[in-house]
Amino acid sequence: MSHLREIIHWHFSPETGCPFWLDWAKKNFDPRQEIKSFADMLKFPHFQDESLRDLQPEVWVPQSNKGRPFNIFETGGTTGMPKQRIGWDDYKNRLRRVFWKSLRRTFPARRRLAHGRPDRSASLCASPSSTLPTSAAARATSSISDRAG
Repeated sequence: MSHLREIIHWHFSPETGCPFWLDWAKKNFDPRQEIKSFADMLKFPHFQDESLRDLQPEVWVPQSNKGRPFNIFETGGTTGMPKQRIGWDDYKNRLRRVFWKSLRRTFPARRRLAHGRPDRSASLCASPSSTLPTSAAARATSSISDRAG
């Protein structure tokens, strides 16, 4: 329950929340006061996912990241029209995890030790083009590969 209260407070506090949720609270109710249990979550109406398609990405930027450049990620539209979300460094962390997993599968420890650094031509970085420009993907992969040896 404390985790839920922490999340609610973070999203709806003027010090940390993003413009979308702060505006929502002004028009509806202050969840920091009203949400006291999981059952209280039913007070929230169904989220209109059109907001993720139609609104400018800046409305989703939390105060802690205000003014900081962000990346826009677009879904594939599997369940309807594509939606957007924004992010900062999470794609880099995900890319690192995927790269290291594939590196361990492709080059077992004994081969890495016996042959030194794996041949870079065996590395593959696949990321959505809307997530990361190609040159940035190459830099990220190269940077990760450099640490692999």
